Amino acid sequence: MQRSVLSRLNKADRNKELSKELEYLKSDLDALVVNIDDKPSNLNPQYLNQQLTDLQHRITTVVTQLEGISLQIQSDNSAIHTDMGKWEARIKWLDTQKVPPSIIQSAKSIVQRLENTSSLLQYVRNEMFLTLSQAIFLQEISNAAQQKIANVLVNQHIEYLTLEKQPIWALDNSPRGGNGKN
Repeated sequence: MQRSVLSRLNKADRNKELSKELEYLKSDLDALVVNIDDKPSNLNPQYLNQQLTDLQHRITTVVTQLEGISLQIQSDNSAIHTDMGKWEARIKWLDTQKVPPSIIQSAKSIVQRLENTSSLLQYVRNEMFLTLSQAIFLQEISNAAQQKIANVLVNQHIEYLTLEKQPIWALDNSPRGGNGKN
């Protein structure tokens, strides 16, 4: 069990990769939010909404992968603790038997390695939870950005409706005015 857990931990530096992916997503999201905040009258909200939807999908993918890693770590840690309990029970039984001390020492070293593996899993889990909290925070930022885009769309629609109700001559913004005189 311990070997398979360590093998998975060594193979899967996935948390670091996902953390880097989140850095890129944060940068992209920050740039998008700046566009929304700086130029609300000049922006194309449909285009920004499409970009935001893409970012939200990528962030959700990272969150889902981190949740999967979390479940695997929890499962592995539970299995390690179960193995530790079995080996501790064996050590107690061996203490009651007349076995050489080297066998008891071997069993204790197995328990120690399992404890070390459990500590490593807890460290990786804590790192993963930090990355997961960053991903969830990015989801919240993207939700706020989506609300800003929705507000811009509503304001543009209100502007359109206002212009639609005005008489045609009121729409002329030329210096000579809307009456046709020079």
